[in-house]
Amino acid sequence: MTGILMALPFSGAFAGVNDLPNEVPCKGGNCTTDVTQLITTVINWVLGFAALIAVLFLIFGGIIYIASAGNKERAEQARKTILYAVIGLVVIVLSYFIANLVIGLANKVPS
Repeated sequence: MTGILMALPFSGAFAGVNDLPNEVPCKGGNCTTDVTQLITTVINWVLGFAALIAVLFLIFGGIIYIASAGNKERAEQARKTILYAVIGLVVIVLSYFIANLVIGLANKVPS
């Protein structure tokens, strides 16, 4: 009973959830951006940043491998770094394609 009474003040807050706008206004005039376009842009920026980090780890692993100078432990550590960076890049690329596929399919669903 207490839970119901605590949720009572918030019940009106979610009454118009289905009435949310499909567009986000931007400053500087009558320009609007579609919400799905905004989400796509954010996802692409995040995945691009993640890919940049993975490439930097790939380069770092290559430098450590070259600088290992016969030290088997450091060479093995560098190989693992390179392997994990490549796996990360593959996951990032697949995430990019899957996210854009889902967003593309969501745009084709009739409202």
